[in-house]
Amino acid sequence: MPQGRGGTASRLAQCGSGGVSFAVCPHNARYKAASGVRRDSWFVMKSSPWPTAPARNRQDYEERREQLLASAAALFVEKGFRDASLAEVAERMQISKAALYHYIGSKADLLFEIAKRTLDDISTALDNAAATEGAGRDKLRIFLPAYVKIMSTTFGRCAVRTDRRILTAARQQELGAIVRKQDATMRKILREGAKDGSLQNADPKLAAAMIFGAVSWIPRWYVENDHLDHDQLADKFVQVIERGFAARS
Repeated sequence: MPQGRGGTASRLAQCGSGGVSFAVCPHNARYKAASGVRRDSWFVMKSSPWPTAPARNRQDYEERREQLLASAAALFVEKGFRDASLAEVAERMQISKAALYHYIGSKADLLFEIAKRTLDDISTALDNAAATEGAGRDKLRIFLPAYVKIMSTTFGRCAVRTDRRILTAARQQELGAIVRKQDATMRKILREGAKDGSLQNADPKLAAAMIFGAVSWIPRWYVENDHLDHDQLADKFVQVIERGFAARS
């Protein structure tokens, strides 16, 4: 809140109800006469249901950044990463290219953020499934629909269709570490399923690779609003994968 003379705070009056004090204008003659306040003193807001200016600005920034990532992901899917330009991203955002740099540093930064966001969403879904009570098959049944839906989004399509070797070695390693952790979690679920009898006793390394490979290929052929929507696509994939790995009775 600005504390200089003539700022926003100086135009607020004291509120005497609810125990909340607002900043008051030190130049308000009637207030000074009534309260005896000095010219250089004022009250500061103690509490408010509204976010502070920095909080509002931060929220606006994050919302704008989300729009930027979504626009860039859609453009990369349509034109390919190499053929798309930051100028086109800025045009879609209806901002100048100079303003674009307030949110992102380069086209590679956009790709990294899109890829990491996609992997983080997958990790969240997988970790939530792994943490639930139940058999391995139940955990697989929880994770797969969420995974299929993530991969059928614009973010998922962009993350899979774009070659990550465009990124720096450090960023490739960061994304690779996330993937390896996901693989370890999936293998754990498959081993649990084999142990509790709900899933086949298959090689967990091979089985995990088959599951991730099958679902991650979706962005290469799936067309949104085609004959299957996201929910229908998820249901079909879950049926195929679950039947393939379910224990035989």
